[in-house]
Amino acid sequence: MTPLVFFRAQLSSPSLATFVSFVSFALIALIAFVMMTASASARAEAPTPAPQDADYPELPEPPKEEASWTDDWSILPVVFYSPETAFGFGFAVIRGLSLPEHNPSVSTVALGVLYTTRSQLIVRLEPDLRFGDSAFVDGTLTYERYPTRFFEPGAHPGDKGELFDEEGVLGHLDARVTLTGRLRAGLRWEYRYNHMNEFVKGGALERSGYDGLETYFASGLGPVISFDSRDEPRLPTRGILIDLRAIGFAGVTGSGFAALRVDLELRGFLDLGNCHVLAGEIHTQMSTGDMPFQILPHLGGPNHLRGWYEGHLRDRHALLGQLEWRFPIVGRVGGAAFFALGEAVPDLAELSLERLRAGGGVGLRYLLNQRQNVTIRLDLAWGSGFGAYFDVLEAF
Repeated sequence: MTPLVFFRAQLSSPSLATFVSFVSFALIALIAFVMMTASASARAEAPTPAPQDADYPELPEPPKEEASWTDDWSILPVVFYSPETAFGFGFAVIRGLSLPEHNPSVSTVALGVLYTTRSQLIVRLEPDLRFGDSAFVDGTLTYERYPTRFFEPGAHPGDKGELFDEEGVLGHLDARVTLTGRLRAGLRWEYRYNHMNEFVKGGALERSGYDGLETYFASGLGPVISFDSRDEPRLPTRGILIDLRAIGFAGVTGSGFAALRVDLELRGFLDLGNCHVLAGEIHTQMSTGDMPFQILPHLGGPNHLRGWYEGHLRDRHALLGQLEWRFPIVGRVGGAAFFALGEAVPDLAELSLERLRAGGGVGLRYLLNQRQNVTIRLDLAWGSGFGAYFDVLEAF
C-alpha cells in the first residue's frame, strides 16, 4: 500500500491559516504544560504508605470475588435497520478492563463490523480507556464505504436527497487529564482521508459549491476542556457534562485547507426515583473557513435529531436541544420517550424559532452487560419522516 501523501492546496484565507496555526500551537503548549504540572502534582501528593505497626499482626486480604469472563466480554451479532442504512447485519465485540487492575471505572475496547443492503461497509475500532481518575484516552478508527444522500442547505423536510458514494478512513484521538476534582483538559486530534467514488454530475452536491468532491486528507488539532459530574459515563442517572472542543485545520496540521470548528455539549441527568431518569442535551457547532462538506456541522441520524436523515440539516452552524425520559419496564428491559429541536444555518443571526425542526419518538432499551453498563436500544422516531434506529449505548 502506498503511503498517504498530504497535499497542500492553495489556501484561500492566509490570515485564517496563520490564526489557526498560532492558536493551535499556543494551546497545545498550554495543555502540555498543564498535563506535566498535573502529573508532577499528583506524584507530589501521593500518600506515603504507613509503616506496619510491629505490635499488630498483618491481617489477611479479604477474598476477591470471582468474575465470569462474560462480565468482561460482550460478543453480539447485530441485525439492524435505519433510514440511512436500510437493513444491515454484522457483529460487535466489546472488551471491558480495569486500568489499573482495581480501578472501579471500567475501560472498554470495542470492535464492530457492519454491512448493509445498501452496500455500506463500516469497520470501527473504538477504545475508551480510563486510568483511574487522573487520565482518560478515547478515540475511533473507522473505515467506511458509505453510499448515502446529500441534502441542499435549507432543504424542505420532504426532500429525498441526492445519492453519492464515498469511502475513507476517519476518526479522532482524545487525551485528557484531571486538573482538579471533576475538571479535565487535554488535546484532541481529528482526521479524515476521503475519496469520492461517485456523485451526480451537475446535481445538487456539485451546484452547492462545497469542497469535498475531490480526494483529500483533513487533520485538525485543538484543546478540549470538560467538567463531568455524572455518576456513570455510559448509563448516567444524575450529574452534568460540559464539553468544549476547538479544532483547527491548517497546512501545518496536515490539511490542505484552513478552517476552525468549535463544538459545545451540555448534558444533564436528573434522577426522578424508582429508576426513572430525565436526560437533556444542548449541542452547538460553529465553523469558519474552507471546510469540506463532510466535516461541516450537521444534524440527523441515530443520535442528533432522530427522525431526520443524517446530514439532512447541514451548514456552517448547527444547534440542537433534546430531552429524553428513561424508565424501567421489567427486569433488564427499559423504555424511553424523547423530543428534540434543531437547525443548521449559514449565519448565527439567522437562527429563529420559525426555522427550528422537530423530531421525537419512543424506544426500548435492554441492559446487555451490567458490569460495563452496555445497553442496546431500538428507537422509533418521527421528524422529516419515520425512522427506526438500532444501536449500542444511549444517544447521549
